[in-house]
Amino acid sequence: MAPPFISLRMLQAAGVGGGFSTEISYGTPGTFNSSESSYTSVAVDPNDSNKFVVAYKDDGNSNYGTVVIGTISGTTISFGSEYIFLSGRALAVFVDYSPHVSNQILISYSDSAAGWYGKAIVGTVSGTSVSFGTSYTYQSNSSGGGNHYYDPHTSGKFALTSYKVDGWYRSSVWIGSISGTTISFGSPTVAYSDNVSAYNSKLSFDPNNSGKVALFSGFGSKVYIGTISGSSSSLGAGYTVESGYNFNANPEILYDKTPGSNKLVCAWKSGNTNAMKCSLGTVSGTSISFETPTVFNSSYITSGPIKGDMSALTDGRFVLSTRGSSSDQLTTIIGHIDGTSIEFGDFHEVATSSTLEFAQPRFNPSDENKIIVGYRSGNYGKAAVMTIS
Repeated sequence: MAPPFISLRMLQAAGVGGGFSTEISYGTPGTFNSSESSYTSVAVDPNDSNKFVVAYKDDGNSNYGTVVIGTISGTTISFGSEYIFLSGRALAVFVDYSPHVSNQILISYSDSAAGWYGKAIVGTVSGTSVSFGTSYTYQSNSSGGGNHYYDPHTSGKFALTSYKVDGWYRSSVWIGSISGTTISFGSPTVAYSDNVSAYNSKLSFDPNNSGKVALFSGFGSKVYIGTISGSSSSLGAGYTVESGYNFNANPEILYDKTPGSNKLVCAWKSGNTNAMKCSLGTVSGTSISFETPTVFNSSYITSGPIKGDMSALTDGRFVLSTRGSSSDQLTTIIGHIDGTSIEFGDFHEVATSSTLEFAQPRFNPSDENKIIVGYRSGNYGKAAVMTIS
């Protein structure tokens, strides 16, 4: 049961089959920063289920890019010291833990002190301490929101998405290589068929097919299947998830990690109706077919991203986090791939002040009935363990 200062408000009830659990309770939150913390991103150590990293913009310390290591005991969280990876204003912060190299993390961000250049940096974790290598630029121009992930099939490789400025702001993919703390990038692949501004994009690696990624562009709700070769990539045709005007769709895309699956989940804010929608895609080569979108929240949602994570288990579960119907509340919902459809459990809201949209849920790799989420709560940066029951 959640502590008394956190209440869970059921926003949407849905019948869910398959016998899996979707109810969520929150443990006592831990405070990692006693000031506003924006662009919060979380990653769980794949080799130590009791350790995770939070990366964020520290509004209370000149907007510096900062990370902190969290330690989990049951549903209680404690934090080490804060470590600065950028002594300047950081935006579009994202962090991931390497599945191949122990204690290695990778952070991507936009550096306002250097013309909003897109940059990435490798961190090495020791206990609750973090040291950093040199930062490397992938985009020598304004860069915006996106994400990156380590390649699950190939050590020392990752894919990153942001937008590339070439007269338009186009969704693009960079392939990066890591050696020690040194990073090198290939040339970007641009989703030119959008032919429009695309400030937001997300990508996901295909866990069952080496060298494949899916890119979800924030304009037009288009999804592309990309093929990686060395330090370059190519994109297939763009497939529209929802027709109509969908600028600033703030998307999320998650490949199903079930062995042998060719499914992916797309979530976005509809520019047509302001509803939060989700669709299941089936991939064949570089082609995608989509099921009819499901509305998982019909309330008006102000600008803000959807963030999610996919279970590594074979049950097809995933978690989504977004801004709730009360505008400044963190909301989470558990979904499930059931054949050719998506089912959802109850939509829960954390009743705290000014949580806003900066939240990142991640499944604990050793106990996927537990999810770690980092968020901004008023003037504090917080994280909590969510338990699925």
